[in-house]
Amino acid sequence: MTDSTSGGPSAGTVSWVTATAIVVADMVGVGVFTSLGFQVTDIKSGFSLLLLWIIGGVVAICGAFCYAELSTMFPRSSGEYNFLLPLPACRTTSSASRSTGRWCLGF
Repeated sequence: MTDSTSGGPSAGTVSWVTATAIVVADMVGVGVFTSLGFQVTDIKSGFSLLLLWIIGGVVAICGAFCYAELSTMFPRSSGEYNFLLPLPACRTTSSASRSTGRWCLGF
């Protein structure tokens, strides 16, 4: 990182490539080091284990694409609340159906 007076990025910025690499490394590291031991004890076939990881990766990519599409449709901040707010059950203010609204938001 360079000084902001030289025209480069300031000391407090991280490029999107670096941020993506950190997130991918974190997800892969957590997935491999926390769950692989349990999977190896239950699934004896290496091919089956690898196939399950590939299927999980495809499902994760589909979820990421869904979030990307939602973020382009609703370009405001507030995350999942912003995505779920248009649902009728999440807009309610009556106390009788607040539990449905909380269910929509994951509370």
